[in-house]
Amino acid sequence: MATSHLANNMRATSEAFLQAWDTWEVESIMAIRAPECTHSMLPVNVGFDARTNAEFGAYLKTVGGFFTKSKMTMNDYVAVPAERRAVVRSTMLADAPWGEFRNEYVWFLRFTEDGLLVTEIIEFIDSLTTRDVKAKIIEHVEGEKSTN
Repeated sequence: MATSHLANNMRATSEAFLQAWDTWEVESIMAIRAPECTHSMLPVNVGFDARTNAEFGAYLKTVGGFFTKSKMTMNDYVAVPAERRAVVRSTMLADAPWGEFRNEYVWFLRFTEDGLLVTEIIEFIDSLTTRDVKAKIIEHVEGEKSTN
């Protein structure tokens, strides 16, 4: 595949990958992934080891319902088409039951040969924000249980 065509596909796939987070719909987020895709979240103190599509989809179903009016914005993008890899820095702004949610991400993406699907995702997240959000989700769920 011509390098420029691959580069264009990788960029378009990276943009679609980020846009899928605007909906928090599992099907949209998973549609960009190759069947063999794995997703790791770092740093290890708040993240998790590589998960398959099925495992990551199940995880999304547990946390996705907390976020609405979500907007993921690409802030930086660097690609190496010869290696079918890209690095994307992004920020997310969303509403959550406890108020505004903001977070920063760096995504290391690896692509299929045509650049149309993602085969590996390594996600770096803001560990302090993530730790706080996990606590807020637990607090919200516990509050819901006590009112029912």
